[in-house]
Amino acid sequence: MWSVANVNTIKYECHHQVFWITLSRVEKRNAFHPVLLDELLQALQMAIDLSEVQAICLQAEGDFFSAGADLDTMKNMAQANWEDNVANAKQLADLLLAWHNCPKPTLCVVQGNAYGGALGLIAASDYVIADEQAQLCFTEVRLGLIPAVISPYILETIGMKATKKLFISAQNFSAQEALHYQLFDEIMPAYELEARSEIILSQWTQLPKEAVQIIKPWLFEIKDAPIDDRLSLKTAEKLAKTRTTPTAQQLLKAFLNSKMKG
Repeated sequence: MWSVANVNTIKYECHHQVFWITLSRVEKRNAFHPVLLDELLQALQMAIDLSEVQAICLQAEGDFFSAGADLDTMKNMAQANWEDNVANAKQLADLLLAWHNCPKPTLCVVQGNAYGGALGLIAASDYVIADEQAQLCFTEVRLGLIPAVISPYILETIGMKATKKLFISAQNFSAQEALHYQLFDEIMPAYELEARSEIILSQWTQLPKEAVQIIKPWLFEIKDAPIDDRLSLKTAEKLAKTRTTPTAQQLLKAFLNSKMKG
């Protein structure tokens, strides 16, 4: 039996090879209280460790996906010492890094508005579907802050020009604009999100997990490498190595046999 100790702010379950995590702090618009961040990281680690899990889906209850930073926590941190301030900020940083680097594919379902730090989780996801009525905003500048912790993931997803524009203006933007910026991959009426998420997750779980779960680590490994003879050899060696795995051998044999029979 698997569990997250003393769960208060999220819900989670595993079925059909998918680990579902639901933000469930509805009365606070799913704001990022330290307890929620801790529980979310624990649940993510559990999903990574469970061999039967092939995909992870993050969703939320209520009208908001997440309002971002928790107001009470922000108030407390304003009076905290340097060490406590850094430790608090690092909670979100650690969660985003783990979510971004998760070897299993991650789907984020945005059913409502998302502000501040919540956009970091969205940007760090592999695929995002959202309610077409959702509103988003990087609100930090309005409070004299900057969205420092989430900035690497926003930059990676939407690029420098759009990031500067949205960070500096602190203006609300629509789901349609988020689609344009590639922060969202698909938008639709809210009532279609559940069915669409099931389709995407079903497609992912039908693929051989051994191959799927080495794709992201491989891309992270080569993304900044110069395209030269060294990288060329490295890619050839990687393909040769994957060809020798039992799963690849079995699937290639079945594919070739079907072609010969056809």
